[in-house]
Amino acid sequence: MPKYADAIFETLGRVTTYPEKLRKFFLHNWLVNVTGRPNCFKEVDLLQEHQNFWAKTIYNAKGSNRSWNWLAMVTVCIFELRNVMHTVQHTFNISSLGTKHTIPDMTQDINILATALEENKIQVYVMNRPLNEFIDPVRDLLGEGAKYPNSHTAFQRFRADHRIPVNLGFVEPTVGDGASGEPEEEGESYQEEYETSREDLAVDEEEEYDKMDDAFENMVTFMSSNGMDAV
Repeated sequence: MPKYADAIFETLGRVTTYPEKLRKFFLHNWLVNVTGRPNCFKEVDLLQEHQNFWAKTIYNAKGSNRSWNWLAMVTVCIFELRNVMHTVQHTFNISSLGTKHTIPDMTQDINILATALEENKIQVYVMNRPLNEFIDPVRDLLGEGAKYPNSHTAFQRFRADHRIPVNLGFVEPTVGDGASGEPEEEGESYQEEYETSREDLAVDEEEEYDKMDDAFENMVTFMSSNGMDAV
């Protein structure tokens, strides 16, 4: 493919050899003026590239609407659509830079709205406000919520035990259980018998253990008088 500089010089050399009518026809269709203003010409190949870009990217159809009929209709309207866009931007002072609208500053609007709500007491209960009798009362959510903990339903839900017991079956004794695993012999005891003494009884000061001897002697006398042997 030849370079553009080489192609333009070769084309200009050939144009000089064309007949007068053919040369005029060629030069008058080399550049295109789509605005009608003087010195506002565009190259045909550059204009064609822009036309392809607008048809493929800007004014293309989506989904099932993408068809040859749509392409044939919109390609002849691209310049008029761009003129409409420029007219709207100029009329409403809309910037043509960027592809998205900026986020508007809502500070002034919010201040006006907040001032109106405060002055008119829109969100405040006013007892003598006109037409109050036609307005349905609002539920007091805080009051209803405060009553719930004292209700029977809340108490039942609070103390309900949802645990499910699981039968794990027989568990074999382990070393940590303190069992040796060997069967005990009959008559074998691992706990020695302990005989209570007076010193053990003297630890508790609330009972009168000094009278235990008299009670024991009275019991022995009673048993002897009834023919019973004391152990």
